[in-house]
Amino acid sequence: PALAGRYDRLRALGLAEDDADLVAADAATARYHEAALAAGASARGAARWLLNDLAGLAAGRELAALPLTGDAFGRFVKLVEAGRLAPAAAKVLLADLAERGGDPERRMSELGLSKVEDRGAVEKAVERAIAAHAGEAQRYRAGEKKLLGFLLGVAMKEAQGSADPQLVRRILTERLGG
Repeated sequence: PALAGRYDRLRALGLAEDDADLVAADAATARYHEAALAAGASARGAARWLLNDLAGLAAGRELAALPLTGDAFGRFVKLVEAGRLAPAAAKVLLADLAERGGDPERRMSELGLSKVEDRGAVEKAVERAIAAHAGEAQRYRAGEKKLLGFLLGVAMKEAQGSADPQLVRRILTERLGG
């Protein structure tokens, strides 16, 4: 009955059947997820990060044994959902939190992972990427549009994964001429 109740609650919160089943199956996992919800995370966001990323970072340890509490995990998910972290930076932050714990917002600042939306900083990262891969940039301009993904990845790396990907794409296509 307890398992069925947890499952029904998660489904009512909008989780897909498989995700609801995985979260509800273990009472400790369900409690951790509930703590994340109490901290303001969405049910779907918390389940996604819990099942897809945190479970792997736990490496077989119980969630309760991690230095990252359910409440702090929920605050991490809230940061991601608010768009304050680029996806790559979110993964770095979560790995750090799973290893060391702490306040997600403070660790994000200490690690310099806040999403960079400063157009000037992003333009410099894009310029470095184009300069470092001038041949690919020239081939893109000549019509090899499939190289945009490669150049986007290089530019994101130049921005240390913290730039807004949409802004990087927009500036990159401007610099490359469409």
